[in-house]
Amino acid sequence: AVHYTPWLAPRTQHASTTISSVNHCCAYPAQIQLAGRHRLHLRLANLKKMPNVTEHSLKNSILPWTTALVWPLMAALPLLLTAEDSPTHYSKMFPAEWYSYDQEVDRPKPLGLTLGILAVVIGHVFLIPVFYAYRNGYLSGGKHPTSIQSSGARDYHFGEGLKTHLSQPEGFVLLALYLSLTWMFNLMPQSYYSFKGTIQWSRLFTCLVSQDGLQYAMHRLEHRLSPEFYKKSHKPHHRFT
Repeated sequence: AVHYTPWLAPRTQHASTTISSVNHCCAYPAQIQLAGRHRLHLRLANLKKMPNVTEHSLKNSILPWTTALVWPLMAALPLLLTAEDSPTHYSKMFPAEWYSYDQEVDRPKPLGLTLGILAVVIGHVFLIPVFYAYRNGYLSGGKHPTSIQSSGARDYHFGEGLKTHLSQPEGFVLLALYLSLTWMFNLMPQSYYSFKGTIQWSRLFTCLVSQDGLQYAMHRLEHRLSPEFYKKSHKPHHRFT
């Protein structure tokens, strides 16, 4: 008597099919080789089309780290001049009469003013190359920044944009004029004129957050307060950014 064993049926059928397929294929060796080569070429073509995920992720990760690095580089001058026990400390770089200050006797001295403006200049030395790399997609795997204009970003030569940025009246010109007048006429808080102490990091952080928060709130109001006000006050800015 032949006993039917259900769990053997799929295996027997699979084995029979496999042997039959092999026997059938062996009868046509040339077709097998051609089909194999065709499949191999297709796989190689698909692999070439697939992006290198690791390389793409690495390039995308460069942008946030580079922009984060810009912050300490922009503050390089004050960081170096206030580093105690360092050869770059201000007390070892300049004569004492250049920075010592008695508010009851002395007039404001130009060293602090000059270093403040110089810090902005040095910050741009690091900021401009990073912006150039960002604008051309070098920090984002070749992907250029997305334009917020419906008609696309205005095309301009980098040298033209740099010249416009550095020469605009509300930029370095206004900054240098404002700081020079308020500094030399003794209109700033008295602590500004003293070189004593170090950077107060907690107060600096509070100042940055407050300034950034106020600017964000003003920016949102310009967009949301009134369409007519936006067109006259802020829309021209978005011609470029």
